Amino acid sequence: RSGDWQPKHVAMHGDLWAGNVLVDRHLDTDPKFGRFVIIDWAGSRLHGYPLYDLLRLAESFGLSGRTFFRALDGYCAALGCTRNEARYAFANASAELGQRLEHWPRESYLAAVDRCYQKLMTGR
Repeated sequence: RSGDWQPKHVAMHGDLWAGNVLVDRHLDTDPKFGRFVIIDWAGSRLHGYPLYDLLRLAESFGLSGRTFFRALDGYCAALGCTRNEARYAFANASAELGQRLEHWPRESYLAAVDRCYQKLMTGR
């Protein structure tokens, strides 16, 4: 209400989870990471909300709490926001995605939002 928080917008995939990251370990010399390609950009937005993609990716890859919170803090530092403000961005992204469920069953959307919220709040 005070206007202190100003949302920041970034490019957002909108469905960034492990299943939308393809890795070809034969194309790179690093056997751990290899070359990767992100697919399924149908729901992406150039004027999206930060953090949602990070949460979905962290949740789907099972990042530990410590690793996740380190990534979250780096993300917040890059965007010039606090962890609390990141929660607002997550709420905005969740609401916006919930308004366009044409290719996403409602139950799946709600489950994904719940898992991401738990990751954001607890790191698990």
